[in-house]
Amino acid sequence: MRLSIFDPSTRAGERVAGVLFALALALIAPAASTWAATRDFHFRNIGSEHGLAQNTVTAFAQDLDGFVWVGTQGGLHRYDGQRYHLFRHDPRDPASLPDSYVTALAIEGRDAVWVGTYSEFVARLDLHDGAIKRFAIDGGAALPGSPRKQVLALLPVDGQLWVGTQAGLVRFDPKTGKSRDLLTLDPRNVATSPQQALLRDRDRAVWFGSASGLYRFGAGGGSERIAEGAVHSMGFDRDGRLWIGRADGLYRLRDDGRALLHVWPGADSGEVNPDVRAIVQAPDRRLWISVFGDGLRRMDVDGGHVQALRENWMQGALSESAIGKLMLDRGGALWVGGQFRGPSVTDPLGTRFRYLAGGEPRNFASGVAGNSVRAIVEDDARQWWFGTDNGELYRSDARGDSLAPVEAFTATFPSGPGYLLRVMGFARGEAGKLWMATTRGLGTIDTRTGVLAQVPLAGYPDVQLRSIARDDDGTLWIGSQLRGLLHFDPGSGRVRAYMARGNSPEPSTVHVVTVDRNHRVWAGSSDGLQLLEPVAGRMRVFRHAPDAPQSLAGNLVRAVLEASDGTIWIGTHSGLSRVREEGNEIRFEHPLDAALGARPVPVVFSIAESPQGLLWLGTDAGLMRFDPAHNAVRTFGMADGVQDLEFNGGSAARLRDGRLLFGGVRGLNLFDPRMVHDSAYMPPVRLLSARFSAGAATDQDLAWQPERIDVPSDAGLLRLRVGALDFADGGNIRYRYKLEGFDTDWIDNGAVPEITYTRVPPGDYTFLAQATNRDGVWNAQSLRLPVHVAPPMWRHPFALLAYAVAGLLLVGGVAWLIVQRRRREKVYFAQIRDREERLQLALWASGEMFWDYDLARGEMRSMRTSESDAARPGIAVQSEVDQRHEIHDDDLPRVLERLKQHLRGETPLFLSEHRVRGPNGAWTWVRARGRVVERGPDGRALRVAGTARDITAGRAAERERRIATEVLRSMSEAVAVLDRDFQFVSVNPAFSRISGYNETEVIGKSASLLDSAQHDPDFYRQTRAEVVRNGRWSGEMWQQRKDGEEFLCWIESSAVLDAGGQRSHYVAVFTDITDKKRAEQELRYLANYDTLTSLPNRALLSERLSRAIVRARRQESRIAVLFLDLDRFKDINDSLGHAAGDRILRATAARLQQTVGPQHTVARLGGDEFTVVLENIDTPEEAEKIAREIITSFEAPLDIDETQDVAITPSIGISLYPDNAAVPTDLLKHADTAMYQAKAAGRRIYMRYTESMEIAIRRRATISAALRKVLDRNELRLVFQPKLSLPQARITGVEALLRWTSPEYGEIPPAQFIPLAEESGLILEIGEWALREACHTLKRWRANGLDRLTMAVNVSALQLLRGDLPAVVARVLEDTGVPAEYLELELTESVVMSNAAQTAVTLQAIRELGVQLAVDDFGTGYSSLAYLKRLPITTLKIDKEFIGDLTRDADDEAITSTVITMAHSLGLNVVAEGVEEEAQVLFLRAHRCDEIQGYWLSQPLDAHRCLGLIRTWAPDLNAAVIP
Repeated sequence: MRLSIFDPSTRAGERVAGVLFALALALIAPAASTWAATRDFHFRNIGSEHGLAQNTVTAFAQDLDGFVWVGTQGGLHRYDGQRYHLFRHDPRDPASLPDSYVTALAIEGRDAVWVGTYSEFVARLDLHDGAIKRFAIDGGAALPGSPRKQVLALLPVDGQLWVGTQAGLVRFDPKTGKSRDLLTLDPRNVATSPQQALLRDRDRAVWFGSASGLYRFGAGGGSERIAEGAVHSMGFDRDGRLWIGRADGLYRLRDDGRALLHVWPGADSGEVNPDVRAIVQAPDRRLWISVFGDGLRRMDVDGGHVQALRENWMQGALSESAIGKLMLDRGGALWVGGQFRGPSVTDPLGTRFRYLAGGEPRNFASGVAGNSVRAIVEDDARQWWFGTDNGELYRSDARGDSLAPVEAFTATFPSGPGYLLRVMGFARGEAGKLWMATTRGLGTIDTRTGVLAQVPLAGYPDVQLRSIARDDDGTLWIGSQLRGLLHFDPGSGRVRAYMARGNSPEPSTVHVVTVDRNHRVWAGSSDGLQLLEPVAGRMRVFRHAPDAPQSLAGNLVRAVLEASDGTIWIGTHSGLSRVREEGNEIRFEHPLDAALGARPVPVVFSIAESPQGLLWLGTDAGLMRFDPAHNAVRTFGMADGVQDLEFNGGSAARLRDGRLLFGGVRGLNLFDPRMVHDSAYMPPVRLLSARFSAGAATDQDLAWQPERIDVPSDAGLLRLRVGALDFADGGNIRYRYKLEGFDTDWIDNGAVPEITYTRVPPGDYTFLAQATNRDGVWNAQSLRLPVHVAPPMWRHPFALLAYAVAGLLLVGGVAWLIVQRRRREKVYFAQIRDREERLQLALWASGEMFWDYDLARGEMRSMRTSESDAARPGIAVQSEVDQRHEIHDDDLPRVLERLKQHLRGETPLFLSEHRVRGPNGAWTWVRARGRVVERGPDGRALRVAGTARDITAGRAAERERRIATEVLRSMSEAVAVLDRDFQFVSVNPAFSRISGYNETEVIGKSASLLDSAQHDPDFYRQTRAEVVRNGRWSGEMWQQRKDGEEFLCWIESSAVLDAGGQRSHYVAVFTDITDKKRAEQELRYLANYDTLTSLPNRALLSERLSRAIVRARRQESRIAVLFLDLDRFKDINDSLGHAAGDRILRATAARLQQTVGPQHTVARLGGDEFTVVLENIDTPEEAEKIAREIITSFEAPLDIDETQDVAITPSIGISLYPDNAAVPTDLLKHADTAMYQAKAAGRRIYMRYTESMEIAIRRRATISAALRKVLDRNELRLVFQPKLSLPQARITGVEALLRWTSPEYGEIPPAQFIPLAEESGLILEIGEWALREACHTLKRWRANGLDRLTMAVNVSALQLLRGDLPAVVARVLEDTGVPAEYLELELTESVVMSNAAQTAVTLQAIRELGVQLAVDDFGTGYSSLAYLKRLPITTLKIDKEFIGDLTRDADDEAITSTVITMAHSLGLNVVAEGVEEEAQVLFLRAHRCDEIQGYWLSQPLDAHRCLGLIRTWAPDLNAAVIP
């Protein structure tokens, strides 16, 4: 395809050529426009995410240490470059601010910050310690809400504070608390213009701007008003000139100091009364002013050049236009205070990179795609051309000031197979030509003539192109999507493909192509780097190998650049690689990895070289500048003006003037790399906080001008936070630190300002910290602070002397104790021998063991007695020492806890029962008791002694008793113990729960307390007599609860024998089975009855039918089974809802029972199917009579609720015993078969089963099964019946009719298989096949010259209601290329009107495609003319029932003529079907019928014969069709 803008041959001379060239460019881009948005300044919002409490900024100030103070309506904030520290009013703390609404700020040297508030005058914050002191006006005598307390401006002057309030100007003395009124204002006037300003000039005079004008207060005490009218802002420039902002613009004080000069806006500026709220001057001497509600203005001091900055959609742009405050900090950063989004900071000199965006987004998707630049090129005229991801091509002038879309681009490349049109690459050709690689093929732009053209690639009609490069011989190397590398010769049109074999079976995508100076082709693909050497005819592929460090960095290659020194650089998704060639060997180096260090390696999307030989990389982490000579890297981010952190593959260009263009996902960056320099500003490093614990930082940790850090002796941790106070962009600042005397060298902390030391020895140190500026240059100045770590108390000299004296005393004391101890030992030994004898006697008498536990050694000494002869009184004592006194693991914690309680004095004795390992190795239960028998000098227990007894046997017996008791308590069955007189002795909890009686209420009472009236008293007496007689009884019994309720229970009673074998008690166990019995009854009901209608279900029906057959066989009588199905119940259920459907079924059941009477069985099998079993009938006619009665009974509507009734009819099938079957299943099956035949015969009738029905059913099933394979076996075909236009006397269309020829069953009529297809849902697939086949036939006929022929295709109800018919039709039309207006869909009248509302929506969607719609068989259904008028139909087809008797039946003639007239009045075309006689044709022509169809013209023909008929048919000159 070629789109010519004008004919170059018409040019005659340079002047004409220029005019035509301008015309061509105008056709390419009808109207040049500016960029949708440009961004030269990046605003970084510093709001709530940094800890700002409230977003309305009321004041800015910066102290001499570099901290910025921000006043808002929610408090005072100190910003340290990382976070805000908040000061606000706390009613519980008198040392807090008096009011959180801050209105003004002023710095008093290095000492304090003065804070003006909205309602509580002023406060002073001491910068040395952070203490806040409140001050009141008039000694606190001012009333609440007084205008004198509402501060609007502050200025410290020589120890006194000038305060502007709503009541005027006051000079306040903080030392005395006294104030002097300098100027009185009317608060009512101030309320309308509350802005005030206080400044001091070089002559020490004070300037005051307020609602009443501009005032000057001289240093000597005089004052004068310079100008009237409200002053909203003031500011001095670097030359000392005073600038004034007012409600109507910017003014400057004249040089004589007596009047104001209006500077801006000028008369032709278009600005209307700009309200100037703040004024500052930037380092480049430009003025920045805030125009409240309309953003910012940047202007020359003479007001000549003004640049407006307003809130817009771009990321990093001014976030709001309601700006009230401005401040320039010491680092040159501009602070912007808004009303709604808090402070923002920007560099007033502008960003390094200019950001250009082509289109303002309507939504997120359009913004991303419309500004995402995919390819860039500069032409010979130095214009830029670039393509975006939303399919646009743009042209810009050389300066980048204007932008124009190339409108002809889309028309040049027609729609492809689903590919979005995008330019993926450019290559410069000869004579002003540009080559374009697009997703729809190859194209050219003649930049001189304005001609765009598509260039075909032979053999590659639908190829998607990704990249392009031009060789010196004029041929093109083209990278494609999944088709490899293509070599195209524009002269011959020859295309050759080069494909590298990769790891994937699919061909790779070539993202970038570069031809080096040696004519080698470097192709970066999705599967590595390809190097093609055309001269040698060799292609080499390089890929990443995990075990080869000198392999390619990654296999997905996005950029290839040949540098000016011939070096090949490769950008991949895994970083940057440099190609090193040694002979025939190629290896790869990765210098960017080493330069980045620990920082992650980015994806390199694009590469460009600057004139200085530096590499600029477009990555997914911003723009990077890489110096290969010094292996240095610098990253530029959003604050530098980058359009986004992510750039696009290959979207980079170096312009002829040395500037670089990079395209990314949000637009373009334009910059001169020679003008990108590192910042010279070195921010000061300050200590922000110091704390000595691991907890969160508190207000006490905030650092206030510290001179030394004193670390307490008990502090195990020193945590410091430092900060470099660069507020323009702190993202690239890095820190390093050193503690002299502890660290040997600097420690690089990266971008982390937190520093932690642990276990620093006591002593004196010096802490040093350094930081880089925003561009990574280290500041030579260091933060230097002495650090003193206090020693612990135990290392004090007095403590050491005390240690020596105590040691001497200890040695002397020990010697004296040794002597005394030896004297006492002799006495002790004698006493011990006596005690041992007494202990042996005690142990022998008690049978216990003595134990002695040494707590210090962990030794257990035990002693027990043993007797070798029981008759002999001698005692043998066994003593042993056990260091492994083993206590069971489960008992050990409890034993230790009780021992600790005794040792702490909480219990007088140690008592415990636990398991210990016995002499034989088995676990033995013991009961131990003891107490502390020895304590140390400090009172601590040293030994515990006591006795232990073996209680294993006793615990076993007790355990059995507890288990038995617990079993009874936990049983769900009631258990009662009765004495021999059947009186209650004991009951368990379950007894109380079931009977309602607690234990105290029944003990001693007779068991007859629970007797129920359901049994006679004799029943209970006999039961108890049987228990006495037999010793046990079990069975069901009714009992009565305490509340009188009766319950059924299962009782088991048995006798209990005492030790002498006599009965002592009876035990009764009973369970409440009332609910169980009730559930069994309900289950029996649910198993046999339908829950909705209460009729017998299929199971009970089968049982009753079987019994009826047995009785009929015995009585030799007949049984009739009537199988009923409600007609169109599903449609009623779907339209009225399932709740109404349930009510209809219940009403149907009641009507059936009422009609047949109680002597016959009525059952529901499910859904809308019911069965009636008629017994004791003599003849089949009796069954038919009852069937008629049932049908007649349903002529009356069913009342389903108070407001609605429904008319519904049944279809009934009848089978007889023994005429048709002898078993229930066959009777039901045959009745079902007969019912389906009744439905097929027209519904609302009954039919009796015959064997021929079975044959028909089997044939129907067989055909239905074969129908499922017709499409796979290609058994379907279409025939076509022509339609003749009577007015035009020519064949204008055909109707496609479906035919099925089965190899097994022969020709099957559509009346048989189409209903089956609709029932099975196959009509959806068959219908789409018929539609597609008909359109393909029409396409072939149109190719043979029949381009005015329409094709009519029939559509079923299922296609219309269930299938997505509009989408199917659209897809078929697109695939076949048939114009929509030549396709007509035919729907029967009943299909159209069955669900008119839903049908109308679907038909409208089809009609919007351009497809014609016809109503078939019109007159046989029940059309609503109101609906028919609203439906988007184009044709009515009169049914052949009315056409057949034309000229013989007056009624049919009247109906036909009326239909024709009505259709024409509705603007519809009329087609008569079934025309077989010439007389019918004459009648129809006389009544202006549009078209006819029938055997008079032709029977249905196959496609070939029909085509022959259409071509050869001509009207007979004597025939009725000649008009």
